[in-house]
Amino acid sequence: DAITGMKLKIIQSDDPYVTSSDISPNGKLIAVGGLANNCYVYSNASNNNNTNNNNTGKLVSIFKGHKEYISDLSFVNNESIITCSGDKTCNLWDLNKGKQTQKFYGHVGDVLNLSINPIDKNTFITCSSDGYANLWDIRLNSKNFTRNFKVSSDCDSSVIQFFPDGNSFSCGLDNGLIKLIDLRSDGELAVYPISRVNAYMKQKRIQPTQGYTYYSNLYNPFEEITGNTINATNDINLKGLGIGNKNNNNIPPSSSRTNSTPGSPNLQNSNSFKLSPRSSIIQTMENTGVLSIDNSKSGRLLFASYSEFNEIIIWDTLNGKILGTLNGHTDNISNVKVSNDGLSIVTASRDN
Repeated sequence: DAITGMKLKIIQSDDPYVTSSDISPNGKLIAVGGLANNCYVYSNASNNNNTNNNNTGKLVSIFKGHKEYISDLSFVNNESIITCSGDKTCNLWDLNKGKQTQKFYGHVGDVLNLSINPIDKNTFITCSSDGYANLWDIRLNSKNFTRNFKVSSDCDSSVIQFFPDGNSFSCGLDNGLIKLIDLRSDGELAVYPISRVNAYMKQKRIQPTQGYTYYSNLYNPFEEITGNTINATNDINLKGLGIGNKNNNNIPPSSSRTNSTPGSPNLQNSNSFKLSPRSSIIQTMENTGVLSIDNSKSGRLLFASYSEFNEIIIWDTLNGKILGTLNGHTDNISNVKVSNDGLSIVTASRDN
């Protein structure tokens, strides 16, 4: 319950590790997918708001067909679901027929994320570790994509989101870039670089008087570091893993890291900076760059979370400036979503 902050229902999933979930438009079904390679659909029915209804959490369908993990899924409507998978394919499932009705081929890498067109539910777009974004139309008999876009040539395109008008989409990359691409012109409208985020967060650190609360991952793993090196007895040696500075030096541990910027507070002695637990560094290595993106209802604002930071970055999509941040988490934010009415934002984090 968003008002009370209390749990309404708990559904025990048959998948031991859930990577994605969605709720049907009418709110009566919940679909989850994960490392079990299957899509599980559960009932979310309740009578007169009775959360103890025996049908709540009842397994309705199990869709089997993917050969690898399900990375993302979404309800098209109350009768069908689209899933994407590490087996390089996407599947369309019919809830009434209880089976797969269409399979989509075209990516040559793991399909990592999908987004359904908010205006035309018959089209959806996917991104993949092959660096491409593919546009699909479920009305066509062809199993191949209708159009594809080269988003990156050297890293994964990890998250994707349609613009509210359905004419463009944003794609987040593992190198920290976010690109806004127009379907009508087949071209980039804007690029939101990680360097601008790093500069903004660095400025926040130097000027802590503007009422911001600082959290753990304000440290930028890509900026040049001087001073102390890693303590081999207490910290993980990150040398050679591509996370250090441009000279590939070691990253200072949280216990010994200092701020080399003149006039800025010392991280060892400042209570304004709470450095990340060591597990966050491991998560950053495993899933770098952009973790999640979503647009405001008008599309003017773009909300993005990054593996390096514990705050939501708010972009102005028109002029490419950072308007501010949303803080409150103490670890990486894995997902951000804007409500349908555009008035609320919900986030999920690794801080539990």
